[in-house]
Amino acid sequence: MIHFYGHGIFICIQVIQNRYDGSEGFDRTWNEYKEGFGDLDKEFWLGNEKIWRMTREALFQLLIQIMDFENTKSKAYYHRFSVGNSSVNYALQFGWYNGNAGNGLEYHQGRPFSARDLDLDASSTHCADLSGGGWWYGACYEVNLNGLYSTAGGNLSWLSLGPLKRTQMKITPYI
Repeated sequence: MIHFYGHGIFICIQVIQNRYDGSEGFDRTWNEYKEGFGDLDKEFWLGNEKIWRMTREALFQLLIQIMDFENTKSKAYYHRFSVGNSSVNYALQFGWYNGNAGNGLEYHQGRPFSARDLDLDASSTHCADLSGGGWWYGACYEVNLNGLYSTAGGNLSWLSLGPLKRTQMKITPYI
């Protein structure tokens, strides 16, 4: 957790996902996504259970930072970000969008989390299996930040941006 101090304000930022070189495989089971995996100093997924526990206690906003292989950077902010508990399969919820990346998560609103061993998407195919990573799939995705990492056009994407070189998802409580 990163803490910033300024003008008498204390802000906590928690990185919940980090990808930058494909060194950590994201083709994982539903329980691995539930518990989290990777190295907090490198590539990782914090864990759906941890994210749910954090976002149930207060109002959070989500910041997604992405960079393509031409080093073009984009951001997406989502207000009132949360995920449901395990009984609703960590369904994705958020309020309004702001940023320059495009509202990529809109399609994924309310979707349960799917992984290679638990197909909860709205498609006749198995999106997590096809894309190489767990996510809040519909039929299948407009955004996939946990898919297969590849410099040659993997499934790591945001709308028409991609392939992506770096992605990071951060949450911070409203103050």
